[in-house]
Amino acid sequence: MYRASHESFAETIEKLERELAEMRGLAGSPRRRLKVLGVVTGLSVVATIVLGVACAATHERAERLQRHMSEAATLLDSREQDLRTCTTLANEQLGATRECEQQWSELTLACDWPRTHQAARPGAD
Repeated sequence: MYRASHESFAETIEKLERELAEMRGLAGSPRRRLKVLGVVTGLSVVATIVLGVACAATHERAERLQRHMSEAATLLDSREQDLRTCTTLANEQLGATRECEQQWSELTLACDWPRTHQAARPGAD
């Protein structure tokens, strides 16, 4: 498959050996490759540690924010209950005020009624 039909096995082997030598030349020395591999591995380890710490910090922050939101929800519920209590008391007070105004109006009319009738009768004095 790799060999052309007009090439012999010796020519194909020679060609493959040249390509292999060229690839080895491009890759550099084994010592240099080991050095690059060590640097890449070291950077990967450092990146993994940094990302692990960042993940733990994010998890802790998320838990803290969740607690904060729960506390805020509890506080909001208590404030809502206080507001309902105040609204109920204000409505009761408004009802009592209207009842008091009604009674005052009735009493005022009752007190004014004899005077208006007396003034309306001539010679009643």
